[in-house]
Amino acid sequence: MPYGGTLTISFDGGGTTKSDTITKSSTGRVSWEESIADSSSDAQVNCPTVDVSEMVMVYIKSTQDVTLETNDGAAPDDTLTLKANEPYVWWTDAPFVNKLTTDITTHVFITNASGAAATVTFEAIVDTTP
Repeated sequence: MPYGGTLTISFDGGGTTKSDTITKSSTGRVSWEESIADSSSDAQVNCPTVDVSEMVMVYIKSTQDVTLETNDGAAPDDTLTLKANEPYVWWTDAPFVNKLTTDITTHVFITNASGAAATVTFEAIVDTTP
C-alpha cells in the first residue's frame, strides 16, 4: 500500500501571497503522537524504528517548546529543538540537510520545560523496498 505526504509552504506579506506544494509518496509510514507533561526531563517515548536513509519526508511538531533527543537522553545521536507550533520538516531533494542523521532505534527522549503539557507529533514517509 503506498503512502503519501503533502507539504504546503506559503508566504503572505507585503501584499504578496505565494504558495507551493511538495508531494512525496513511498511504500511505508512511521507515525506516533505523545503527550509530554510539563517539567519532564528526558521523558522516554517508545516509537517505531526509523532508518533515516529510507526517509522520503518527515514532519515533527510540538504544541510547546521542547527538546527531542534520539536514542539516548544523556548522549543523544541527534537533538532537535522544537518551537511551539513550528514544525520541523524535511523531504528528499530539500535544499537543506536533514537534521536526523542517525537511525532512531525505538526511543526518543523529550524535555518539556514550557509551563504546559506538550503534544509531540511525528510523521514520516519511508521507502521500505529492499
